[in-house]
Amino acid sequence: MATVFLTGGTGFLGSRVCRALRQRQHSILFLTRSGSAPAGVEVVSGDLLEPDTYRGALRTADVVVHLAAVTGKATARDHDRVNAQGTGTLVDESRRCGVRRFLFTSTIAVKFPDQTWYDYARAKTRAEEAIRASDVPFTILRPTIMLGPGSATLAALERLARMPIIPVFGDGRVRVQPIFVDDVVAFVVAVLDEDRFRGETLELGGPAVLTIEELLQHIRQARTGSRGRTIHIPLGLALASLKTAQSIGLAGVLPLSVGQLSLFRFDSTIDANPLHDSRRAALTGLAQMLA
Repeated sequence: MATVFLTGGTGFLGSRVCRALRQRQHSILFLTRSGSAPAGVEVVSGDLLEPDTYRGALRTADVVVHLAAVTGKATARDHDRVNAQGTGTLVDESRRCGVRRFLFTSTIAVKFPDQTWYDYARAKTRAEEAIRASDVPFTILRPTIMLGPGSATLAALERLARMPIIPVFGDGRVRVQPIFVDDVVAFVVAVLDEDRFRGETLELGGPAVLTIEELLQHIRQARTGSRGRTIHIPLGLALASLKTAQSIGLAGVLPLSVGQLSLFRFDSTIDANPLHDSRRAALTGLAQMLA
């Protein structure tokens, strides 16, 4: 069994990964700033950008599983600090400490053609670049929309889907391929089990591809028992309004950011890869994701 240096272990994905790794008898070095951690792990009190706080633990690790990230409407500075600089610092320190396996969860949003206003996607792109520039054998996983209990993205989509008339930004035809969070956990475990650290970037999505409007209707059906009427809001108008509001400091009160609106602008589907193909038959269907 491996000694795993885990970041982001209290998050939506990370808490589930932590539980799965413990079930497989891995030893877990649990990086945390708060000091709180689940039972059965070794607490490492530290900060990604302060390697002195975790260097000793990192030297004993066989593999780093880096899941820590800020998401949503965090400031551009926080996205850069945690998601980009934090990842760069951790992978550099991993190289210096002799860690030979590094697993990073990125996002399908790094493929979006316009990241100008999407601080999260830009920071994750820089994080991927830092990992590829290092000498540490790595695997980068790019999940699509992760659904399941506790999903912030699902909660945001539910708020739209439950409205008397469902607002759809743009024509609603962009394609999405949501994945159940527990399936992402299974892919993380598979990378470790197979010792799959070959410098690959592997995209992860669910078994079904549908439009964003269809996804909203499925959510509406699952939560209310019926489909709803929709209204299409021109993307140009929505983008202009959100950009103006963000530029004058109203980002914190907006229902979504310009970056998050990318879900209605660009396809969130994956390119086929052997890891995804190996588990395709076992992936959770949309109805079960929303149950």
